[in-house]
Formats: sequence, C-alpha cells, structure tokens
Amino acid sequence: MSASLARPAISPLPEAWMPLTLAEPAEQGIWRVGYAPDPWAWTDWKWATGHHFDGRWDDLDGTFRSIYAGASLYSCFVELLAPLRPDPQLAEEIAAIVADPEDVEQFPTTPAGDVDPSWLDNRVAGTATLTGAFCDVTTSTTIATLRPSFATRATELGLNDFDVSALNDAAARPLTQAIATRLCRSTDLDGIRYTSRHGSDLTLWAIFERSINRPPRCIDQQQALDLTPTHPELLAAFATLGLRWLLPDADLPAPTIDGPGIEGVERGLF
Repeated sequence: MSASLARPAISPLPEAWMPLTLAEPAEQGIWRVGYAPDPWAWTDWKWATGHHFDGRWDDLDGTFRSIYAGASLYSCFVELLAPLRPDPQLAEEIAAIVADPEDVEQFPTTPAGDVDPSWLDNRVAGTATLTGAFCDVTTSTTIATLRPSFATRATELGLNDFDVSALNDAAARPLTQAIATRLCRSTDLDGIRYTSRHGSDLTLWAIFERSINRPPRCIDQQQALDLTPTHPELLAAFATLGLRWLLPDADLPAPTIDGPGIEGVERGLF
C-alpha cells in the first residue's frame, strides 16, 4: 500500500446509519483471478455497460470501480465459474432428445459442464495482503442499520424484505450497487466484506476505488502467479460445480471434491 495516497474528504456517516459491523483485516492474505500482466489493475472503463460495471458491489452511478477478491483462490474460481455450471433441467431435456446420428456427427454440441481451455487464456492469479476497514455487510447489526434506508428499494425490486437473502439475490444488483454507492460516498471505508451466494463458507471482499486510477490503498505485496488446467484449487472448484475440461485427449486428473487443494483452500488461499 502506498503511503502517498491521501484519503479523500468524505462526509461523515449519517448518525442514523450507526452502527455498522466493521472487518479490519491485519495484513490478511487475499487472492484474485484477473488478467496478465497485473491481476490487481482496475478494469478499464471501456468494458463498462451503460457507464457502470455490473458487479455485485459496483457503483450504481459509475463514478468509482470495485476490485473483487477473496480469502481463498478456490472462492475466486467458484465465483467466476459458477455461471458455467450445467443447468439440471436443461440437461434432462437435452438428454431426452433423440438425435439423428448423422446430425450429431455433422453438428456436434459441447456437453453441459465442459469448459474450453481457452477460459484460462491471459488469466493469472493474484496474491496480496489486505489492511484497512470494511463494512461486514451480512451481519445482523449491519442489516438492521441499513434496512431503514433500503427496505423500500428491496420491495420495489420484488424482494420480500431487506435481509441477507436479498443481498444474495443475483437479480438484486440495483440494491447491492446502491448500498455500495452509499457506503463509498458516506464513509471512509475501504470496501465491503461479504460471503458468496454459492456458499457462506466463501469469504469475499469488494475494494473501492478511492483515488482515480491509483492502486488500492488497502492492499500491498501484490504478486501475479501463472495458472494451469491442473491447478489444485481450480480442479477443486470444477468438482464442486460439476465442470470438466473440454480436453478429451489430455491426460489430466479428474476433478474430485476429495482431491488436492481442499484443505489448503480452507487455510486461506484467494
């Protein structure tokens, strides 16, 4: 973390918002999967849709960016690969189709859950140490503090209430992004600590951009590491999500939930 990055002048947190539960990591190891050469670089604004990014804790107004990281490399892979999981209902419907053998030969389809190795192209793992102060957004205290300001927004989005399930709803991005916007503008916090909607055992971090185009003030000792199709944490995520590499001729170990990397993952790899 660069000591030369001055904290911006931000209005104090409204008294009605107190208290929030804070997570204050002391040089905790974190991980990220990003792109070479620097997985910790801010995503270029040219990739934003409608002038803002669509991540869970991105700015609703598109004035700052968020970097996503986690307490384990495994959690990063689960977050990134979850959209590629096989759809059980669709898989059953496809399996029930009686296809003409000639059509199958001429128009082969990729089996559900098969991932092309090009997914790894230019992707690298990043490690860093994390300090600073983050809003622990899914605690009972934080939920109770935020609820008066966001309960109406939640119901407008068709949610039953403002609670942890609302924050984990993939369709509630306007809600979580509004929270990120308010927290970034109204506090001096470095970001948000939260849990994955794919499992409460996966701890994740959203780091706010506090200085335009400058490295996050709360991370240090950044490194980039190469990734391979046989990386233990990657194979562990494949096993959890029911995925496999589309490499029929490759001699790769089959993903297994009891395979290498799970114990190491729980000791703090992303």
